[in-house]
Amino acid sequence: MHTGAVYRAAFCSPAGVSLTRHGAGLCSKVNALVVRHAVSNRYIRMQSTQRGSNIVTNPSPSPNKLSSSTPKQDSAEIKLLYDSECPLCVKEVNFLRKRSEQRGNSIAFVDIADADYSAAQNGGVSYEQAMGRIHAITREGEVISGIRVFRRTYEAIGLGWVYAVTRLPVAGWLAERLYNLWADWRLPISGRPPLEQIMRLREEKKNMQIVRIVHILRMRRGKSKQLEIQLCLA
Repeated sequence: MHTGAVYRAAFCSPAGVSLTRHGAGLCSKVNALVVRHAVSNRYIRMQSTQRGSNIVTNPSPSPNKLSSSTPKQDSAEIKLLYDSECPLCVKEVNFLRKRSEQRGNSIAFVDIADADYSAAQNGGVSYEQAMGRIHAITREGEVISGIRVFRRTYEAIGLGWVYAVTRLPVAGWLAERLYNLWADWRLPISGRPPLEQIMRLREEKKNMQIVRIVHILRMRRGKSKQLEIQLCLA
């Protein structure tokens, strides 16, 4: 039951009034307290929301970081999973994005470095898998990786001839080997720590965000309880 309703039921009912010599005056006082309680509660919620929004919400992305997705993903021919924290990868994605926009957003882009990245929404590809090898999901829902990703994405932007030679068995095998070599050395070449350390830091960052959210919720609940106590003692 709402706090105001409890106050009124306790003090402003006929039974409550009969138990006090100044029932009318007390009832008026309770009504005034109820109004103050409602106004104060609303003020606290507004202030907490403003402060919480500055803490909980993600900071604005830097100019070098692309958004985690593109509009009209449902109409895209293929969904590409990329790492926005890889400078070399971002250069390639910038090129693909520009060409994709010219063809009606034929490619949807999903940033695996985003804290909200979900494997369930991206073909079951985990963050670790996406960091190890490039992955994409076709319009039909097929998950592909390696050279097939490059071939399909370039076909989606009208440049399929660039990787067409990789359809040949020997050329495809050689291209896959070269890509695997690059993928194994991608992190050290770009000056980044090993994948195990990146995953550990990512997990620690998530845990810190959870702790901060819990702290904010506890502060809000504590202020609300303090106000109720003050109103009861007033």
